[in-house]
Amino acid sequence: MEPHRGTTARARIAAGVIGATFFMAIVVRFPGATLLGTSLLFAMLLVVAAMRAKRRTREHRLLALASVLLSLSIVEAGAWFPNHPTDEPRVTDTTQVVDDPDLGYRPLPNQMAQTEETAGRREHFRTEYRIDGNGLRWTPEPPASNCRALFFSDSYTFGWGLPDDATLPAAFVAATGGRYAAVNFSFGGYGPHQMLRAIETDRIDRVLHGGGVDLVVYQGIVNHLGRAAGRVPWGLGGPKYVVDGEGKARYVGPFHRAAYRMLVRILRDISQLYRFIEHGWIETGRPKAEDLPLYVAILKRVEAEIARHYGSRFVIVFWDTQLDAWSTIDDGSLARATLQQLRAAGLRPIAITSIIPDIDANRPAYAISDLDLHPNQAANERIAEELARTVAAQPCGSVAPGAVNRRADGSPALP
Repeated sequence: MEPHRGTTARARIAAGVIGATFFMAIVVRFPGATLLGTSLLFAMLLVVAAMRAKRRTREHRLLALASVLLSLSIVEAGAWFPNHPTDEPRVTDTTQVVDDPDLGYRPLPNQMAQTEETAGRREHFRTEYRIDGNGLRWTPEPPASNCRALFFSDSYTFGWGLPDDATLPAAFVAATGGRYAAVNFSFGGYGPHQMLRAIETDRIDRVLHGGGVDLVVYQGIVNHLGRAAGRVPWGLGGPKYVVDGEGKARYVGPFHRAAYRMLVRILRDISQLYRFIEHGWIETGRPKAEDLPLYVAILKRVEAEIARHYGSRFVIVFWDTQLDAWSTIDDGSLARATLQQLRAAGLRPIAITSIIPDIDANRPAYAISDLDLHPNQAANERIAEELARTVAAQPCGSVAPGAVNRRADGSPALP
């Protein structure tokens, strides 16, 4: 039988194009390009098989399948660009993270991590994080402290982009003149549900070895509403709480089982298209007003657990700003609604705008960069000074949980 010379020539050309594209994908090293590379590889193998096929029908079928795989690789390559906008900072972070049965994930103990953030040729920051033997961000220890404060939150309080002595807990130690020691239980991506679960599972007691607690500070942002509801891709193994019939937060297990978490992790690692769909269409992590009852219930439960375990004060610093750390456009309406709900529940949050009145008008002065609005050292010092003046100035253990005195406008004031 005479070979199909035209079809064979076209197949060889297609194989060359696919091979060259595959090579370019490897050279450029697209992040998460596994599915892209695999699709191209199998498309190339199918083209080669089609070239050797003796029957025209088999050849056409192989080429059709190769076309499908080539189309998938093109879509994968196209999804890479919206997933990595050119103006987005590039982050290099060596922090080693492990799964945790209670919190979902946590940093590996006893490590020195290096973190760098750049935009083009411009360096936003380069710093090191020291993670201690308990898996917590290290905070400088004062020579002789009489009181202890615990800090909970996410990257805001962990101190993203800041050295160990510039985090909020470190600034608080300095603002109190060393009267307080501080323990930083925060980590990037955490929410109030991790704080509650850490208290419920005696994780704090294991760190403190039975020592007392005089103050617990939680720094909240509006994005915590979505995290507490389990709608963030990095928190699939986090603790899930529901509001029971009495309006209280009740733990019901992790958000998702290990098999589902593994599947999502694999898809996120290999497919740019999955990441595009996850972030663009599924609306993961975006805070919603319907998440408010759960968020408030979790914080009410935290307050009760702190009072029961330690008899100490619980203070909430809430960021009611118009922009979050990722420059998400928002008019601040949900943040204001959250503040109102917290106050209605008797939690008495301290609004960040009462501590730093010009934070919306002059946000770059309090951010680590103009593209990354995480709080910088100046912002942490302002917050720490206010906490030291209004809360820590009182004798340790002298105020009932949540009882922070207020001015007429609701901002904190000396008793």
